[in-house]
Amino acid sequence: MNWPRDSQSRTMTSEASPWELTPKSLTSFVSTHLRHGDHFADEVAQVLRNLVLYITKQASYSIARTSVSGDLVSGTTSTQEDAEFQLSLYLSDFRSIGDYRKGIQAVLAQTRDLLKAGGVHDAVKLRGQESLKDGAVQVRIMVNNEWYDGTVMPAVDLIGANPSKSVKETMYRQFMQDTDKLPYQATLSDIRHRFNQSLPQNVKDLILMVKYWRRNWLRLRRDKPNGRFFELFVVHCWEGSGAGEGFGLAAGLKEVLLLLSDWKNIKITWDESERRAYPRRVSDEKWRKILASKDYDEPFALDPIDPYPEYCEGVKIFTWDDISRTVRETLLEPLFQALPADSKW
Repeated sequence: MNWPRDSQSRTMTSEASPWELTPKSLTSFVSTHLRHGDHFADEVAQVLRNLVLYITKQASYSIARTSVSGDLVSGTTSTQEDAEFQLSLYLSDFRSIGDYRKGIQAVLAQTRDLLKAGGVHDAVKLRGQESLKDGAVQVRIMVNNEWYDGTVMPAVDLIGANPSKSVKETMYRQFMQDTDKLPYQATLSDIRHRFNQSLPQNVKDLILMVKYWRRNWLRLRRDKPNGRFFELFVVHCWEGSGAGEGFGLAAGLKEVLLLLSDWKNIKITWDESERRAYPRRVSDEKWRKILASKDYDEPFALDPIDPYPEYCEGVKIFTWDDISRTVRETLLEPLFQALPADSKW
C-alpha cells in the first residue's frame, strides 16, 4: 500500500469519465490520470541506487548486481492502484542455491539492522516491526513526498543479466523439480519485469484502461479474476489480433471487452508466443492437468513467466456471466457508440 494516497485518486471520478470521451481523447485520459509521470521510474531508481550504495558501504556481503521489478515500475499499474517494488540484490557470496539457503537468514538480519540504523537517510525506512518476510526485508521509500511499499530481496543470481535460452531452460528445470521455490523468486520477478518492459506503450495503456474498467465497472460481490489475469488477457488478445503497435486505444479496448465477454473461449497458454519464458513442454503438461480437472468450456489462463499460477482457478461460472453482462452494459457508453460499427484494432 502507498502512504498517503494522493488527492487525484479521490477526485478523478468526479472530474473526468473516460466513457464519455471521444475515442481520440482516450490516450490523453490515460496519460493524465492513469500513467505514472514520465520520470517516476527514474526517481524510484535513484532512491534505490542510494539505498544500494549505502548497503554496499556498510554490509559485510558483496553485491554483484541488482535489479528492480514489481508492479510499481511495470508500466502496467496505474497511479490509482496499490503497487509495490522489489529491489533484488544478487550477492557474490551466493554462488549456488545451497549457499543461498545456508546464508540467507544472516544476510536478511544484517540488512534489516542496517536499515533500522537510519543511516540511509529519511527516504527509506522499515515497514513495521515484523520487517522480514518471504526471504526479503519489507521497506518503504519516499518518492515525490509519497511513501511506496516494497521489498529488498537478497538473491542468488541464477541466470545473469543477459541469459541465453538454454540458461533459462536449465533454471526452469531446477525450479520445477525443487520443492522450495523461494530462491527462484527474484529471478522470476526480473523475467516478469523484462516481459512488461518489452510491451509497446499502446499495449500498456490498454492494460491500464482494462484494469480501470475492472475497478470502476466490475463491481462483483464475489471474487473476480485478479489484476494479473487482466494484464495477461490484454497481451494475449493483442498478440492474437496481429494489431501491431499503432492501433486505436478505444477500438482496442472494445475488442478486448468483446473477447472477455465470450468467456468460454478464454484459453491462454502462450504456446505460440515468444514471450513464454519456460519450455513448451512445461506449458503442455500444465494444460493437460487443467483439462483433466475442469470442463473444457471453462476459461483458463496460464502465466508466461511462472508455470504454476492459473488465474481463472476458483472463479465461478456465474461470475463469468456477470462479467459478460457488465461488458455489454459498458459497450453502450458514448465512448464506444462513437466508434464505427465495424471498427477493429
